[in-house]
Amino acid sequence: LILPAMQPVKALEQGGHWAEALALQKRLRQSGSGIDASYLHQLGRLYQRCHLDSQSERAYRLALDLDPARIETHCNLALILCRRSEIKDAFLHLCCGWDAVSHSVSPQDLVLLGNASAHIGVEAWQEEKVVEWLKWAVRGADDARLLVNLALLLRSCGNLICAERAIQAALALSGVFTSSELFSFRQSHLIDQRFTAFESNALMRWGTYRLEQDWEDQVGQHMLLYGMADLPESWRDSLAHFLWQGGSVEKLVLFDDMGIGDALRGLRWIPWLESLAGSISVYLRPSLLGLANQICLSSKTQFFSSSQFRSDLLQANGCGLAPLNYVGVLSGKWTRSGLPAVAQLADARQDIPDSTSNSIGLMWFARRRFKPDGTAVRNERDVPLQLLLDHLRAALGSTTAGFQAFACREFVTQDEWTLIDQSSMDVVCSENDVWGATALKLLKCRCLVTVDTAIAHLAGLLGCPTILLLNRPSDWSWGDGSRSVLYSSVRIVRCRYRHDWNSCLSDASQILFEHYS
Repeated sequence: LILPAMQPVKALEQGGHWAEALALQKRLRQSGSGIDASYLHQLGRLYQRCHLDSQSERAYRLALDLDPARIETHCNLALILCRRSEIKDAFLHLCCGWDAVSHSVSPQDLVLLGNASAHIGVEAWQEEKVVEWLKWAVRGADDARLLVNLALLLRSCGNLICAERAIQAALALSGVFTSSELFSFRQSHLIDQRFTAFESNALMRWGTYRLEQDWEDQVGQHMLLYGMADLPESWRDSLAHFLWQGGSVEKLVLFDDMGIGDALRGLRWIPWLESLAGSISVYLRPSLLGLANQICLSSKTQFFSSSQFRSDLLQANGCGLAPLNYVGVLSGKWTRSGLPAVAQLADARQDIPDSTSNSIGLMWFARRRFKPDGTAVRNERDVPLQLLLDHLRAALGSTTAGFQAFACREFVTQDEWTLIDQSSMDVVCSENDVWGATALKLLKCRCLVTVDTAIAHLAGLLGCPTILLLNRPSDWSWGDGSRSVLYSSVRIVRCRYRHDWNSCLSDASQILFEHYS
C-alpha cells in the first residue's frame, strides 16, 4: 500500500528530523493506514537513523518476512549486524541481496549493495568473492564511491595496479581533477577547497597504492598528503596558512592527529627537525607526554597536551605547522638516500642500557574489537597466538616461561588467557598504562617479536632489537626490505602471500634461534 501520510515523513527526513519522522511513522500504524514491507522497511530505517539498532533489526526482519527480495533491507540489516561484529550473518544477508538482483535492478540498489558489500567483505575476509560482485555493480551504475570501494578490495587482494586504476576511474568520474594535474602535485595546494573530503580521501588512497608498489614514489607521497582534508576544521584552517614544507623555520609546531603508532613515528624525526627549526612545540595526547619528555631532552623541543593548542599561538612569519603523521613525507627526506641521516641523528641520542633480563617481548594483535559473544574480530595484522607459541617453542626449546606479553590485559581473549597460563607468560600491560611505563618494561627485554602496531614503533623509537611480523600487503612506511627504513633496530619478516603466517614465523624463528636461543 502507498500510505497517504508518507510525504510528510519524507519531508521530516530530508530536514534531518529523524525522531519526529519516526514518531509520525508510528502514528500511521495506530491510525490503521495499513502495514506492508515498505512501511516496515521505512520504520527500520528511521530506527537506524535514531541509533536504535535493536528496534531497527526487528523491523527489517519483519519486512523481509513479507518480501524476502528487498535489496535495500538486506543491505541495511547487514550493516547493523556488522556493527555488532556478527559478520557471518551480515555476509549471509549480502548474499541474499545479490541473489535478489535481476536485470531490471535499479542503479541505486546496485550502488547500495556494492558499497555495503565492500565494507562487510573486508571484515569477513571474502574480498575475492566481493570483488566480482562490485564489478557487476560498476557495470550497472556509474558511481565514484563504488569504484573507490572496488579499489579497497583489490588492494586487500594484493592487486595494487588494478586498485590504482579503480581510483583513477573514480576521480575521472567525479570530474574535478584534470589529467594534467596528475603529474603536477604541489604541496602548497594540499589544503584545496575544490576537493570534497571524499575526493581527498580517494587521492590519499591512490597515493597509498602507489607507495605500496614503490615507497619512494614522490607523486604517491604528495597524493598521500591529501588525507589532511580529513582533519578537524580548526587544523585545516591553520594548515592552509602555515603548512610546513620541509625548509628551515623559526618555529615548528607539530600535532598528534592519528593513531599512537603514527605519533611515535613522528617523534623519531625530532632530532633531525631540530637542525631546521629554532624551536619546536609538539602537541600530544596525554598518555604520550611522559614518554616524549623521557626520550627528547633537548631544550629546543617542548611538549604540550593537545588540548592546550590555540591557533593564535602561530606566528605570521617564520612559523610552520605539520601533523606528526605527515612529517616524514613533508620533509622530502622519505627516500633511501635521505632516511639514513634522519635515523643516524636519532640513534646518536639513544642511551640503551644493557638488558638485565633474558625475557623476550611478544605482541600478536593490533587494534582489537570484540563480538557480542566475547570472541575477537579478526584483523589482517593479527597472528594466531597458538601458531606463534608453536614456532617459538620449536626455535627456543619446549618452554616459553621467559616471554612477556605486551598485550593489554583488557583485550586478551579467554582462549588466549588459557594459552598464556599454560605457557607461564607474564602479561605486563594494561589499558590504563601510560606509554612511558610501557617503555621502561620494554627496555628490560632482550628482544621484541611483534605485529604492526604501536609497540613496534615504540621499540624502534627506543632502539630495542625487534622482529616485526608483516602480512601482505602491509603499510608502505615499513619499506620493502628486511630492515626498517626508519628504525635501525627493527628487522622485518613478511608473509610470502596473504595470511601465510607459517612462512613468516618460520623466518622469525630462524632469527630467534641464531641470536637469542
